[in-house]
Amino acid sequence: MSKTQSVFDTQYLIALRLGRQDAENLLYATFHSKLKRVLRTRLHSSDAAEDACQETLLRVFTYFRSGKTLRSAASLPRFIESVGRNVALERVRTEARHPPLPETLPETADPAGTPEDSLLVQERRRLIHGALCTVSDADRRLLRGLLLEEKRRDAVCAEFRVNRDYLRLLVFRARARCRQVLSSAGLTLRS
Repeated sequence: MSKTQSVFDTQYLIALRLGRQDAENLLYATFHSKLKRVLRTRLHSSDAAEDACQETLLRVFTYFRSGKTLRSAASLPRFIESVGRNVALERVRTEARHPPLPETLPETADPAGTPEDSLLVQERRRLIHGALCTVSDADRRLLRGLLLEEKRRDAVCAEFRVNRDYLRLLVFRARARCRQVLSSAGLTLRS
């Protein structure tokens, strides 16, 4: 360690600040393997430790290239270690916040569905439209207002001049009549 400390002096910090390649190569060769071992204990994989080590050294080089320096060249090893610790903590926090997806994820279904699904939906719409055409005008207005136009129940009560309890009965009867028409066509209406 005494040999390492004698190499890293004030002139060396100036060389790092100037971005000299030989100074950066020496820093990399001296600290890379030890830094990777330290980061490996904090991170879960060797690849993650290598990535964090590269990021740490890049941050150290960027620090010096920006014109900053340290008060003492003897504090360089501790400085690199603290930057490495911060990089590792950032990575652990990111992994905890956004865990990696497992490699064996099931494929997600296409939200558009298959062409057969599209045809079925179109056919159901046609049959429901036909069923609405066969029921009385009052039933059609009632079901269209509540189910298709999603009007508030109070507004429908006012339109039909009934209270909410009687509206429930009207909706029940209208749906029952629609169910009969649809069941004759081979479809069922959800309750």
